[in-house]
Amino acid sequence: MVGLHWQGRWGACEATPVRVVAPVVLVLEAAVRDETAELWDQVLEVVGSTLHAELAGDAVLAALHWKPCWQPHRHRRLLHAHVLGEPAACRSLWQSKWYQVRTMLEGEAFVAWKAVLDTAEGAPEGIESGHSRQLLQALRLRLCESPGLALELPASWVPDSMAEPEEVSALRAQSHWRRFFEHFGPLLLLERIFTEPSRLVLLACFEEPAAALAMYECLAGRCLYLPFGDMGDCFPSLCTLRDYDALKAQLYRHERVQDDEAAFLLRRLRGSERPRPPEVILVTTTSPTVVCGRENDADVALRVQHVSKVHAVLHLVRQGGMRLLLEDKSSNGTWVNGARLEPRKPTQLNLQDQICFVPPAPGVEPLLYEVLPGSVLQRGTYPEPSKRGGPYSKTRSRPQDEDLSYWLQSLGDSELLAYAPRLLGLGLRRSAELRARYADNISGLLADLNVSDQHKSNFRRALMKLRRET
Repeated sequence: MVGLHWQGRWGACEATPVRVVAPVVLVLEAAVRDETAELWDQVLEVVGSTLHAELAGDAVLAALHWKPCWQPHRHRRLLHAHVLGEPAACRSLWQSKWYQVRTMLEGEAFVAWKAVLDTAEGAPEGIESGHSRQLLQALRLRLCESPGLALELPASWVPDSMAEPEEVSALRAQSHWRRFFEHFGPLLLLERIFTEPSRLVLLACFEEPAAALAMYECLAGRCLYLPFGDMGDCFPSLCTLRDYDALKAQLYRHERVQDDEAAFLLRRLRGSERPRPPEVILVTTTSPTVVCGRENDADVALRVQHVSKVHAVLHLVRQGGMRLLLEDKSSNGTWVNGARLEPRKPTQLNLQDQICFVPPAPGVEPLLYEVLPGSVLQRGTYPEPSKRGGPYSKTRSRPQDEDLSYWLQSLGDSELLAYAPRLLGLGLRRSAELRARYADNISGLLADLNVSDQHKSNFRRALMKLRRET
């Protein structure tokens, strides 16, 4: 496994014509009065034409795309503009044209300049490195036993001459895309999966996690370039790194490849209306630390009485699966299921735990949130709050190794949560009970749960891992 050969912002390997470009990324936030798919398309088009006209010198707009929109029906979205050029040209553009919010589409849309990220190694002073610093932090969350990488591309970039014409097919051994993937490490499988008429995904399963991580580190946040045609094509390298089977199940559900992933969601159950606290608090894989408090620069603003400037911090970690920790930093305290947390000691949260950011006292309106898996966002609606006696439970949740619903969620595929009632029907509530009964009889578990074919490999690997933990 070797890295690319870099000349300036262009990276290449000898075995393939594919090039990787390390652009300067402009982070913009767009807001609209009335949200429609057509209006968002118009915003993307007008922002692209505006940047194309205003970039000066050798700077060129190479690609423009929306970032994942995790909160349905929000009127704000982030977009990334990939610029081939130097940060100085982008700073000059901000100073001359983008130093304040710009009105577009006759007052129907507003666009604000948020940040400049340089994806090249060794970013200049004053420019944040949007590649190594942020992405490597997220990579620590992505180690998995069957390392898979999904890369979204234009359909025209992988013609039928490189694969069979089926909707899902393996790439031919001599295709330049297979050679490009193999540059990062040995492959077990590389498939072409059509997701829509103009887009496809190359889904790879590597022999070693290090190879998948190396490829993700090289591509994430950057662009791919194919030197074909009159001018060549440039496309943002939208890639996801997860368990191979979980990625394949996601693609079969026709979910888009995202370079970010919602891991957990805190849904507000109770809270004062003025000022109105956020309906949801999101923890994603590229923002694994979320600061909650009254400070203006806090990630989540909770501007209510009894909340400290820096009140609590949510931490996303990988320990045999995604884990969410909560650290209390307040003077008035933070409660989980009615129990006050020990200050400055990270405490693990479980699904359906209820968090209160204000002290329980007469006349104080509880600011109460419930922990949910991030996968509920992809289903389009939030589940109903769990039924509990009173505003929140008076007992702590069971330890993590006793929570089978949490164990299912940690396997990386939200559809597996549907098996929780079946496990309860078998009298299983703890992972230790599951291990004792089925660790040496995996086929028996698959039969007793009536596991569908697309989920069998997930359960098989998970049971083998449980067996090794004895």
